[in-house]
Amino acid sequence: MMYSSYKFVQEIEHKIKNFLIEKFPSLSGDDLVIIFNKPPQIQLGDLSLKCFDLARKVDLKPNELANLIGSLKLNDLVEKIAVAGPYVNFYLNKNKFSRAILSDVLKNENYGQGVKKKDKIMIEGFGQANTHKALHVGHLRNIFLSASVANLLEFDGYKIIRANYHGDIGAHVAKWLWYFTNLTDQKIPIENIDSWLAELYVKANLKLEEQPEFKKQVDDTLKKIEAGDKDLKRIWKTTCELSLKEFAKIYDLLKIKFDEEFFESDMEKPGKNLVQLLVKQGIAKKSEGAIVVDLEKYNLGTFLLLKSDGSSLYSTKDLALAQIKFKKFKIDQSIYVVDVRQELYLKQLFKTLELMGFKQAQNCYHLAYGFLTLDGQKIASRSGQVVSAKDLYYKIKKIAVLEIEKRHNVIKDEIDKIADQITLASLKFGMLKFSPEINNDYDSVKATQFEGDTGPYLQYAGVRIKSILNKTDVKSNKNLPELKNLQPNEWQIIQDLYDFQLIIRKASQDYNPAILTSYLLKLAKDFSSFYEACSILEAENEERKIWRLNLIQAVYRVLNTGLNLLGIEMPEKM
Repeated sequence: MMYSSYKFVQEIEHKIKNFLIEKFPSLSGDDLVIIFNKPPQIQLGDLSLKCFDLARKVDLKPNELANLIGSLKLNDLVEKIAVAGPYVNFYLNKNKFSRAILSDVLKNENYGQGVKKKDKIMIEGFGQANTHKALHVGHLRNIFLSASVANLLEFDGYKIIRANYHGDIGAHVAKWLWYFTNLTDQKIPIENIDSWLAELYVKANLKLEEQPEFKKQVDDTLKKIEAGDKDLKRIWKTTCELSLKEFAKIYDLLKIKFDEEFFESDMEKPGKNLVQLLVKQGIAKKSEGAIVVDLEKYNLGTFLLLKSDGSSLYSTKDLALAQIKFKKFKIDQSIYVVDVRQELYLKQLFKTLELMGFKQAQNCYHLAYGFLTLDGQKIASRSGQVVSAKDLYYKIKKIAVLEIEKRHNVIKDEIDKIADQITLASLKFGMLKFSPEINNDYDSVKATQFEGDTGPYLQYAGVRIKSILNKTDVKSNKNLPELKNLQPNEWQIIQDLYDFQLIIRKASQDYNPAILTSYLLKLAKDFSSFYEACSILEAENEERKIWRLNLIQAVYRVLNTGLNLLGIEMPEKM
């Protein structure tokens, strides 16, 4: 009998459930949740069951229930059951389980994919860069986190809408326009538009620091834009389009796509109308000329919705956007990918939506992420302490080209493609390998290395496997040979392959790609250990050779799938 790996473990679960229901007739299947864990040491078995929660339901001591389950006969699925106090450890039939795993992986191109779900989720992130400023290294963590979480949720079966919300209006744009119209010759350069836009923004901030009396002129500029001043609006529209075109080039470079684009300027009018409605409803009130929502009783302070001069704020527009997202796109959940500094602001936003009677407020979630530094240096676009995303990309690509040229004599176009793949692996993996809440210093030297905890290391493992497979005509074998004496390194990889489907669920549910990055590193390192310990093409017999070729082909498939979920491609050579 050939089991699938899912059914293999599920059958053990069902046998335990049926056994307990037979012993304790008052129980139902819904009462019993069987959760297997991996024992801390391989000699303690392959699956472990803690009996604490189950014991409470049947009014037994955990040790007593463990002994009861330990007496269960599980046919040929399990070779041995060992009881250790309140734990039941299962030693699987390694041959049957291994064949089930390899069969699943090799027959299913999307091994690990979840079942389709009804829920539709919008991921709002992908940089959310402000126009008239640089799209810099600091935006990359947001972009890559948004994209990978979207990929994970989609692979897990959810319907996903990827959305980018551009800050194309507001105080930063007013500063830029004020400086451009008052302190330059108002000529737009032909080349290096992104650098020029960012430079003027920095100069505007420096000028305002030197001469704060100009702040009133900036405030007046913002009011004029919102009032529809024709000359300012013409300049604003032209420079906005230039800025967005530069952003689009960078997204293409990073191979990042999104489905919807929102703009702050489109939310200004509906946002202001909504704020006035909140005043009429008594949810918001005037305070020293401004309009606020008092959230003190929720320990959330005061939420400012409109400035005293009538100018809009992020909050004005975010309230309108929340309603539009849920009503227009019929989504079930909205995930806001925003850095941790905005935690209070988003709590205020969600609480205000709740007070408005907006039922979907409870379905708004803040995916917070920590600070990013580059090679130990802080990032601040206002003062010009930034490296643009484009400049960092080409800096790393130059390193990648040199590494490829050391190893291969290949044509320029081929080098260019491989270097692009390695560059994105360095960037994406380097910024995703830490859990979102952890501050991350991106080390541009370490991230590009072909060894260590890096994206290129994982690509190299895949290329190495592909090279072995290209040396043989043996393809995936539907009738896998039976091996009665699996080597420890072989069995470790089988367990890793089974874990992939569990890792996908966990990474998806926790919105945490770092769970996947850690797994992929372990899989690659376990493959390396296996490769050192076990001969493949010169195995002791043909049966073992075929089995091991199937094993590494399964490793390649899972590595490739995992990297794709992180937005990383597998090169043909490195």
